[in-house]
Amino acid sequence: MRLSYVIYISALALVLASCDNLFPGYSKLDSGTYYKIHYLGEGNHNTVEGNYIQARFVYRTLNDSVVFDTQWNYFEGFRILEVSKENSKLTEALCLLREGDSASFILSQNHIQVDSFRIDLDETVERIKVDVKIMDIMSRKAYEKELDRIKWQRDREMVEQVDLINYLATNAIDRDNYYEGIYFVEKKRGRGRSPKSGNAVELQYKSYFSDGTLFDSTYEMSEPLVLKIGDPGQIIKGMDIGLRLMKEGGKAKIIIPSQLGFGDKGSSTGIVPPYTSLIYDVELINIFTNEDS
Repeated sequence: MRLSYVIYISALALVLASCDNLFPGYSKLDSGTYYKIHYLGEGNHNTVEGNYIQARFVYRTLNDSVVFDTQWNYFEGFRILEVSKENSKLTEALCLLREGDSASFILSQNHIQVDSFRIDLDETVERIKVDVKIMDIMSRKAYEKELDRIKWQRDREMVEQVDLINYLATNAIDRDNYYEGIYFVEKKRGRGRSPKSGNAVELQYKSYFSDGTLFDSTYEMSEPLVLKIGDPGQIIKGMDIGLRLMKEGGKAKIIIPSQLGFGDKGSSTGIVPPYTSLIYDVELINIFTNEDS
């Protein structure tokens, strides 16, 4: 089914492109819209009027100057857009695509002015190029479910930010302690070397949520924990960043926002919820290098 669709689109493009070479490499629809298919995805759903598409849009002048990008203004870098009659010319073009497809369209200025982005273009700009990457195609029911998910995600992120700000303020931790996305407070300066990628490190730590709840401690284990620096299977990104700032024998407090911790999924054990900042009190006991073996 997908193969026949590819053949159809390719043949249609060749026929139409031969009729109008105003924009080389582009094909022309009866409405005057020009299009070029860049990539055909593996999706099975067509874009049809009444659906909602999850897509990235980039608007450019014909000399490729970017005037709008959904990554500038929209959550997660994409926009969910209803495929409706109101955007008739854009809708006609979008209906050529399926999930995973990407394309460029060239539309006239008056068609752009009525689209849902309400982009304010200079009146001297006659045509604009719209780059589109279709990520998902949803029914209204699926769209409403996705809106609920995004609202929950935004709410959780907001709660995390408030909790983190309150924790930092209460503990007098400021921007001077900020480094590569984490907050690092040295409690005891170590001696000698700092760990590098590939080094094994021996450490002890206690880990807390921002409300002070202790959820993990290596001091309850029979011996210190050994981890390999730079191995994402053993160490979360925020801890990796923090340990590289320490020296052997040092102690530090490392505050890790969720994007450098367990993110929007939480820990696999379920102990750490999604969108949860973490606080580690760490003691770096030993660093093992290849020369030590």
